[in-house]
Amino acid sequence: MPKAWEFYALRGALALVTAGCEAHWLESLRRRLGPRLTQWAHFFLLVSPGTFAASAAFLPSAFAMCCLLLCQSWQLRRQGGKGILAGAAACVVGWPFAAVALLPVGLDLVVKHGFAQCVRWGLMALAATAAPTLAADSWFYVGFQWLSRESIAIDGSSGSGHSGGRVVLSTLNLVRYNLFPRGTGSELYGTEAWHFYLKNLALNFNVALPLSIVAFPLLLVLALWNHWAASSELSLAAAGRARAALRTQQCHNCASALSWCAPYWLWLSFFSALPHKEERFMFVVYPQLCLSAACAATVLQTAFLPPNPRDVAVVDTSAHTTPAPVAGASDNSDNASAVSHASHKAQSAQRTAAAALFVPPFGHIGPALPPSPLQQQQQQPRGLPPLQALLWMLGRLRSLALACLVVASAGLGVSRSAALVSHYGAPLDAYAWLGNHLTKERSKREWVHKLGLHDHEKGQASAMLPPSPAVMVCVGKEWYRFSSHFLLPEGAQLAFVDGGFRGQLPRAFERPKGADNEFQATRWPLAGSEAAAHFFNEVCLALFHDRGKCLVS
Repeated sequence: MPKAWEFYALRGALALVTAGCEAHWLESLRRRLGPRLTQWAHFFLLVSPGTFAASAAFLPSAFAMCCLLLCQSWQLRRQGGKGILAGAAACVVGWPFAAVALLPVGLDLVVKHGFAQCVRWGLMALAATAAPTLAADSWFYVGFQWLSRESIAIDGSSGSGHSGGRVVLSTLNLVRYNLFPRGTGSELYGTEAWHFYLKNLALNFNVALPLSIVAFPLLLVLALWNHWAASSELSLAAAGRARAALRTQQCHNCASALSWCAPYWLWLSFFSALPHKEERFMFVVYPQLCLSAACAATVLQTAFLPPNPRDVAVVDTSAHTTPAPVAGASDNSDNASAVSHASHKAQSAQRTAAAALFVPPFGHIGPALPPSPLQQQQQQPRGLPPLQALLWMLGRLRSLALACLVVASAGLGVSRSAALVSHYGAPLDAYAWLGNHLTKERSKREWVHKLGLHDHEKGQASAMLPPSPAVMVCVGKEWYRFSSHFLLPEGAQLAFVDGGFRGQLPRAFERPKGADNEFQATRWPLAGSEAAAHFFNEVCLALFHDRGKCLVS
């Protein structure tokens, strides 16, 4: 299989895994808050360019996003042990900074399951995630040196150009580098103003961003309103107590939604305060941003005006009464009546369930609902009292505004995603063409030697072909457009030439001392990750390649 195919297959597999995590999370939302909010969340996930880019990204932040989805999904299903396991995977295996987004989830699990139980789950999850990570990191960054004395004897020394016999945990190294840097720390890679993420999120989520920001005050106001309304109706009759119970449940829904959206608000505030900013850092809370926007859209749709008559949870059973048995019917009349009664019960249950779906999950602020919605559905504004006619018109305007919101969000989101593919896909096309060209030229060289040409003929035929085996493909100031070595054929390597950039650039692993023996030769190129890269993370800048040694630049 060509390497480019492996690249796209990997991205496709990552997108499928992300889609599965999102589906699991959306189903948990549907069970807790109904389909109305879930439909909004699904819509924003579907049309937002941010989730389009993050779903196929092979990055620690994208992995942490999937783990946070599963963690929150199991939180919604009250399966705390699985949620803590997913959270531990996000922090230990993925990205340790994901702990910032997991703080609200952890507090909620402690309240619901108890501190002692969460500690037991946490220790088991830490052991299940830290042990494999420790083994993998030590394998790649220390190698056999911590497993085999024979390898130390072959190398002659356990500390010559290697990490010695110590174990390595990349998670701790990452935290230590960012909290206690030797030099400038992450600021070496660039700094941005505090509003960088707001502009970036506006580009990637358009309408969803302002909705996600106003969701916090909306949910807070509704929680306080529902609490006050429930306290006021407790002193009334049985109907008032039933309404108070509903208000209490809606108050709890508001509080729960605030805790479920809190990772996004906390994450945005935390990373906006840091000087070094990148778009990929926000990947972790993209779904929670869509959830916040969905909460705001649901509140605007159901909370401040009387809902549309078809959205009111009222079931009219007058038209679905069971007919009385007809005198003189056949002997099967009893069976027919039983079937009709069972059918009526099934239809009634379906109507009741469908009606319950439209109960406003976060409560309602505003005028009382009309007493007969099913009759009001047939009425015109001119036949209503002035106040109800005004509310009828406002309800229609609200529906029109929400329709415009859907069209604008979908149009902007889809066009932005299409622009990312169309306008920024040139590097992928260019490197794919280059990879095919180098592969063909390499095949020509192989055929030159297979044909058995004379030495002077071989020299003439090979003079126009790229050198083998090392082919240096050099890039300058547009180094950041290179996607992956998957797009270059075997024997080709990327190098950097001086194009004016004065920051830190990546560098290929170098063969460490002692790697020429037979034992480590079988492990190349893994042995390169064991070499100590002392030139990184310092004020020293990029190391450039000689232009004269580049085949392509």
